[in-house]
Amino acid sequence: MRSLQDPSEDGNGYLPGVDKRIAAVTRALRRAVDATVGLNCSFAERERATMEIGNEAERRLLEEELQSIAEAHGEDLLINGILYREFRPGSHQYASLCGPLGISRGWRA
Repeated sequence: MRSLQDPSEDGNGYLPGVDKRIAAVTRALRRAVDATVGLNCSFAERERATMEIGNEAERRLLEEELQSIAEAHGEDLLINGILYREFRPGSHQYASLCGPLGISRGWRA
């Protein structure tokens, strides 16, 4: 029995157009690795640089996303029937698979 491919995905299991975007990210990552370790290094050095740069880029993206969520909340939050009010600036680090995500909340202008 033949199964039909989900029309919302391409042949790689990605949403349409994502493969081209991944290719663009890959090219940018290659440029960053080349600039970091050069072209005449070992595969191990390239692999280490690739993982460090990629992981840091992912961590920064997630941190920006979480910060934008924090900024979208008002001064008052109602969680499980309990009202929480922002009363002073503060920051907190949240754990992530990519490393700590530092988020700040502060006085609004």
